[in-house]
Amino acid sequence: MFPEGGSHDQSDLLPFKAGVALMTFGTIVNTGQVPAIIPSGLKYFKRQEFRSRAIIEYGRPYRPSKKLVEMYKKGEKRKAVSIMLKDLEKRMKEVTMTAPSYNELQAIYMARNLYLPKNLQCFTPEQENEIYQRFALGYNKMKSKPELQQLVEEITSYRKMLKLFCIDDKQVALFESNIWTQIFWMIFSLIRLVLSMIFVLPGDIMTLPLSTVISFYAERERVKALKASSVKIKGNDVLASIKIVAYISTLPIYGVFFTLMFNRWLRNYQGYSSGEAWIYTLIFGFLFPIIQLISIRSHDGVRTHYSNFQSRMLSLFYVGQVDLIKTTRKALKYKVRFMVDKLGPEVFKNFDKMKLIMFDDN
Repeated sequence: MFPEGGSHDQSDLLPFKAGVALMTFGTIVNTGQVPAIIPSGLKYFKRQEFRSRAIIEYGRPYRPSKKLVEMYKKGEKRKAVSIMLKDLEKRMKEVTMTAPSYNELQAIYMARNLYLPKNLQCFTPEQENEIYQRFALGYNKMKSKPELQQLVEEITSYRKMLKLFCIDDKQVALFESNIWTQIFWMIFSLIRLVLSMIFVLPGDIMTLPLSTVISFYAERERVKALKASSVKIKGNDVLASIKIVAYISTLPIYGVFFTLMFNRWLRNYQGYSSGEAWIYTLIFGFLFPIIQLISIRSHDGVRTHYSNFQSRMLSLFYVGQVDLIKTTRKALKYKVRFMVDKLGPEVFKNFDKMKLIMFDDN
């Protein structure tokens, strides 16, 4: 069940609808059994990227107390439902990342990136998720602290600086001090980008008409949903949902149509006989989904290698600005770690024993 009643891209949970409580109390009254509600939070590590990792976290099972059930049976239904929804909201916030505003949520994301070490291979997805959750919990408990508000403003300024150069935080780590080292890695990234594009282009060219139509339709629906909703910020949830449903439902049909057009092209324009054309058509029909799969997976490489190439090229032409970005990031990194060590014991008991990361002086 989705207690908020619909999808949205807000930074916090929407007020819960009464349906989940009414169904629970109705089950108890009619059957005498008390169902358990398991809060579940779906969290993305890079929610803006296609095929990014996600993790589902399950919270503590919730059952309404006997006092609430009796309150409902005696006719105080509105009060019982209200109390239950508040209890469920607290449980849901234990397994989701929330913040009062979109800007603050982005600041939390950036702060955790600054806090984490460069090499995350030693952490499991569950441990990464635990670190992210602690950042959100700590911020929501300590957000009234003046020093924390000042840190959020500085992180926001840093984000604006990155946006001005069209780069993200992970690219800053790629900036090299030695110009020849930077040139070498820039050329290396360019070569890998070109190789990835070789695998991407065939699939993209084949599906270009379908992709154009779906993108146009999804954008139109996003704008429509945005106008009709009072809770959506950008409507990207609608955009993504429509694209996924549209591709799943139309790509197989498009593949059959494209294959038949290939057969027609072989017979009418290449002079193949009917038998030869159908042999090549069957081979093409078999290869079509494989080409699409390779193209989809190669998009990850294109995005990564383009990002690396772009950041390294920028460091060659905007030396002063790059030095400022690196200096700002380094200062923010130490401020975030200092703030965690300072406020962490106020948020978590046994903070030192709970720490998953121990830093040296580097």
